Amino acid sequence: MTSSTKDADLADVLKHYKAGQEENRLTAGHGQLEWERTTQILNKYLPAPPAVVLQPHQQSVLFHDGLFSPSHELADEVTSAGFVLKELVGLEGPTWFLQHFSHRWSDPQKRQLLLDIARRTGSESSLLGTSAHLLAIARAEEGRG
Repeated sequence: MTSSTKDADLADVLKHYKAGQEENRLTAGHGQLEWERTTQILNKYLPAPPAVVLQPHQQSVLFHDGLFSPSHELADEVTSAGFVLKELVGLEGPTWFLQHFSHRWSDPQKRQLLLDIARRTGSESSLLGTSAHLLAIARAEEGRG
């Protein structure tokens, strides 16, 4: 991928977010589980406040450019970009296949069960493909960034 292609891809991603297309996605339906799991995972890796998290428009960000790509391709992209992959996590696991998700999510006991299933299956390599979204946790190689 050329530098100009990467710049164009990043511009498309930023245009998508600035248009507000993601604004409500994480506050309803299956997006709530994605948000909660992402928060849990980031809290595991990020330093305690007052940490600063940069927004995508403030830094170079690696975005996976394919839909329905195998998890090993995302892992390869992360390492090819010069990062050391610490963990690749499936955010939802198979829970997003469930019908009546919002009803289940509104019940505190069922919500906890959904989160537990997502957590238990999220790092199992044979089940990564059951998640609608993957999160790559990586750090810059020594001597970089």
